[in-house]
Amino acid sequence: MFYTKPVAIIGLTALISGLYGCSSSSTQPAETAELNVWNEPMNCVTGANYIDGKQVAGTLCATRDFGAYSGKTTEPQIYFSPNNEQAIQKSASDAADGTLSQWKGNQVLLKCDETLGADYKTVVNRLCRVSINNQPLVSAHINYVRGNEDLEP
Repeated sequence: MFYTKPVAIIGLTALISGLYGCSSSSTQPAETAELNVWNEPMNCVTGANYIDGKQVAGTLCATRDFGAYSGKTTEPQIYFSPNNEQAIQKSASDAADGTLSQWKGNQVLLKCDETLGADYKTVVNRLCRVSINNQPLVSAHINYVRGNEDLEP
């Protein structure tokens, strides 16, 4: 009984440290996620990383074109929301060129590389990456055409 309390306190402290990410200082984000927007109007993924020593989470979302709903064809949109704050919205073509935005004095880069289909006109996949101050945060393969989930840009 004498040893139960110290062991329980040490175990609880280790568990809490692990849950809050205090025991890890990795600067590499998780694997690139797959977002399929051919079957959903919008799909999102969230990633986290240490940016300049502070843990930052970011949500990356993508839409397909809105022609099916409004009768007007509009370009797919890419959204990025750092720490669940106001989203940065860019058109897919702007994201392909790479766009810089400011967030709390930090430089946010959203860049998407396109993969064209067999007709060399239709974009079937985009690899989008978000970095803050040149440090990777979240990335995703965005699939616009069913069956192209495994394409590498």
